[in-house]
Amino acid sequence: MILPTTLIEEEDTLLRSGTYLLEILGEQMDITSLWKKTKEIQSIETFDRFTLGLVLLFCFGLVDMEENLMSPFGDKKSLAFRRREDIMKLL
Repeated sequence: MILPTTLIEEEDTLLRSGTYLLEILGEQMDITSLWKKTKEIQSIETFDRFTLGLVLLFCFGLVDMEENLMSPFGDKKSLAFRRREDIMKLL
């Protein structure tokens, strides 16, 4: 489901959903606005796939959220760019 296989086409993967989300998320916007812009895309079309695509992007450190605004590509404050020791201090 994350990557294509012989039974799952590329268009139906979460990686493709995340790609569409990144293309639309060119600047900061809230979740509601992002959902309104992406819900018509065949690869996304359900809120479940939308949220799973966002979770995948968060895991890869490609998006960041601060004060209810999403921004693409994260930043140096993102957990994906921190050292393990620094993350442990936050917990």
